[in-house]
Amino acid sequence: MTFAVTVILFFVQVEKAALYPTKLLQIATTAIVQEEKDVMRMQRKLLGPYHDIRAITTSNISHAHAIFMQNVRARYSNWTETDWENAQAVMYRLTRKSESLYRIMSVSDRAKIKAVQNEFRELQEKTNNKT
Repeated sequence: MTFAVTVILFFVQVEKAALYPTKLLQIATTAIVQEEKDVMRMQRKLLGPYHDIRAITTSNISHAHAIFMQNVRARYSNWTETDWENAQAVMYRLTRKSESLYRIMSVSDRAKIKAVQNEFRELQEKTNNKT
């Protein structure tokens, strides 16, 4: 489910639950939890052994990006808009991890990571232009 659809459904539920604030909170929490589960599922698919981004170090960050891109290339042709949003969320998390290690990364790893980020963006734009 795309974020926009989630928001619309949320507001429909808000209208129904206007007199029930606890129900409203429950609906919002459920939607957020489901979106996080979807992103984590995609994270496991795209990062494989590196799905726990917190455990990635300077010695394997470049390889984690390579695995990510390898899996994106293998899967993206069948992706929905929601799949792309989830993959983008995974890329965002991976990028944040890279930023936290940037100062101690080799120049070579920085270049490899930048290439993966660019390729991901290009595939996403290519797919968006087809629709």
